[in-house]
Amino acid sequence: MQLIPLLETLNLSELSDKDRTYKDGLYFYNDLSKQNTDFLSIRVKETLKDCIKPSAFFCINNEPLILFFDNPENLEELQKQIWNFNQSPTIFIHDCKQWLIKNGFKLLDNKTGLDVLTESNNISDFEYFEIITGKTWEKYKNNFEQKNRVDSYLLKNIEEVRNILINPEIGKLYPKIANHLIGRVIFIRYLIDRNVDLSTYNVIEKKDFYEILKDKDKTYRFFQQVKDSFNGNLFPLKYKIKDEHLIEEKNEVSNYHLGIILNLLKGDKITENSIQPSLFDVYDFSIIPIEFVSNVYEKFIGVDKQAEKGAYYTPLFLVDYIQKETISKFFKQNPTEYNCRVLDPACGSGIFLVETLRQIISRYKLLNPQYNESEENYSKYKEHLKSLLTDNIFGIDKDENAISVAIFSLYITLLDNLKPKTIVGFQFPLLESTNFFSADFFNKDHIFNEKLKNYEFQFILGNPPWATKHPKEKQLFEKYIEKRKEKEKSSLEIIHREIAEAFLIRVSDLN
Repeated sequence: MQLIPLLETLNLSELSDKDRTYKDGLYFYNDLSKQNTDFLSIRVKETLKDCIKPSAFFCINNEPLILFFDNPENLEELQKQIWNFNQSPTIFIHDCKQWLIKNGFKLLDNKTGLDVLTESNNISDFEYFEIITGKTWEKYKNNFEQKNRVDSYLLKNIEEVRNILINPEIGKLYPKIANHLIGRVIFIRYLIDRNVDLSTYNVIEKKDFYEILKDKDKTYRFFQQVKDSFNGNLFPLKYKIKDEHLIEEKNEVSNYHLGIILNLLKGDKITENSIQPSLFDVYDFSIIPIEFVSNVYEKFIGVDKQAEKGAYYTPLFLVDYIQKETISKFFKQNPTEYNCRVLDPACGSGIFLVETLRQIISRYKLLNPQYNESEENYSKYKEHLKSLLTDNIFGIDKDENAISVAIFSLYITLLDNLKPKTIVGFQFPLLESTNFFSADFFNKDHIFNEKLKNYEFQFILGNPPWATKHPKEKQLFEKYIEKRKEKEKSSLEIIHREIAEAFLIRVSDLN
């Protein structure tokens, strides 16, 4: 075993009086099954435990910044998973001969492994004191550029494809159809990457899906099969656009559009004019970071409209902090409880709600360890998963694209907690107009007011839009504040037309 000598070299471990000690922040793989690593978000902990499987890892500010692997199997696949994990910048890998120091944020151009961060003779740069004082990160910060990370590549690929699909002179698709087409393809790739048995659809490997996409009729038969199998509100094939008549997606999409999607998936250049090929062939959609889903939402609404809508995605560190101060504390104070009803009145892509659902499901498993003991128990567990979502998770947002992405993210969270062989045939619960509402939170006439008043929420949380620039005419939130002032005969005021302040007042109607 080469790991302990390395840890000694880095001053992360030492032996004194026959007792070995380790520096605070250093953990081993077996610790992922213990409570001493509960500071990690459930998302990160489960990915490390079930997918990445490091021999050891070192954390700073509760983040696994350094991963150690002692003679791992399938080295090429492991390095792709680490890049897709997108959480750990520094990777130590022993390849049976020597320790390699790799950059966890940069994949080699030939897509076969991670780029070298530095040579092994610079190993002292990663000694304990250098790490915790920040000297290491300052020295190598230029190696960790955002442009090399998985989410940057993926978003560029998606943005390029979407722009072509909706371009009025090229693709000519409605944005809503382009959004659903891209989202559906990502979902199918997720199923393939999870090794879900898709033989009932004649899909065994990625290349089988690619063959289907070459024929529009086969493609939409396949899409219909997937929709029928999973049910729920997962990317409908028919919908209204701008209150027009019902539009069938198949009639709008051509073989040209599917060809663009196929180029994306195969890792080819999207068009002849593309600057670089897609990297879809090396993305691992079984490790989808929630930050990525939020960034996808940004692309779907258009960056140019963010300031107008006040719609900016919430950084993950803020989500984790609020979760620990709310949901985590609730469960600590209620040790026999696994339900925790939460509403996000400006849910966006659903990042708060997804992390809440992860905690709820994890809590349920902890309190019901027998869920996996028999086939009968597991069948009941699958049904409980649906009720854990429908009983606890609620969201509102003005943007229907946001609602679609939030529901997609929650459905993926359910599947993340199922064995791959049990996924086909698992039908998602309907969430639109029951748990999720595309509406202005200040619309007191919308149906959500009637439906939500029947629930008592443990928490109303989220990150409301931040905007002070609005059209000159009074907005709905301002009319709401005026009516409330009149009703309560108060001197309530919203400073500088800041809508976030109005949200804080509005939530009092629901709790």
